[in-house]
Amino acid sequence: MGIQFHKAHFGKSRSLPMFVVVDPCRRHLRKRGSLADSEIAGAVSRCRAALARARELGMVVAFVRDRRTNDCSIESAWIKSFEPGRYDSLFELRAPSCYSSPYFAEAASRSGEIVVVGYLAEGACISTALDALKAGHSIVFLRDAVIAGPMEHSLCRAIGDAAALAGDAPLSVLDTSDWTALPNGSHRGSPSTTSSLRL
Repeated sequence: MGIQFHKAHFGKSRSLPMFVVVDPCRRHLRKRGSLADSEIAGAVSRCRAALARARELGMVVAFVRDRRTNDCSIESAWIKSFEPGRYDSLFELRAPSCYSSPYFAEAASRSGEIVVVGYLAEGACISTALDALKAGHSIVFLRDAVIAGPMEHSLCRAIGDAAALAGDAPLSVLDTSDWTALPNGSHRGSPSTTSSLRL
């Protein structure tokens, strides 16, 4: 399992969330299920805007690549402008959850909060959310910058609603525009509302 991990960079960003881009590969630009090409293009555009904001804030950026298919074709190449940079971290997964990589779990523990965008395969949203909560981390999904099935979205919404009812919201679902308006990219300490958790 390959990894690119810059601990020195983490020292500068421990107070900020870790920004996670999941599997931004060319194969996901093709029409998928009930999603139209325009919907996928819109999600990619919002991913790009959120990534730019994360870099502007100085957040640690982690790219997560799904290696379960062993696809080495041109389709597995990075989408343009989503290539990992010198100080970005790169993790490779063999299971749906981002936390299936122990290196990812270690990196996430340094800030205690992650923000997720990109393509999430079947089971990835819910398994990543549950693993984050189990680890005591906060997690934010940018719903209009995540490509996932309706069942995945519904399950994450249910977890978020339950967290809000409990008086805490370790899992939040936000629009990209709402997230980019946060001063430091962190939803911790922000007022929790029903609208921020809807899908």
